[in-house]
Amino acid sequence: MLQLHTWATLDGRKISIMPEELGVPYELCPVNIAKDEQLKPEYVALNQNSKIPVLVDPEGPEGAPITLAALPTSRFTRGRPERAS
Repeated sequence: MLQLHTWATLDGRKISIMPEELGVPYELCPVNIAKDEQLKPEYVALNQNSKIPVLVDPEGPEGAPITLAALPTSRFTRGRPERAS
């Protein structure tokens, strides 16, 4: 299951559109930027820039964090052509 590390900001919410539209389950992992949680070592390990959001695919290459640009959406649309268009 995808893990979405984000906070309730405009940019933080944009990333949830893809899994919502495709019906892909994901776990929401809040990162409270008002409390500087994005600066904690465990978050910096996901994103060295300490920015939200980060989408982690534990089934991806070594469970490494991925960005929207690198997300292979075909993985989620295979066998579901009505969702691919």
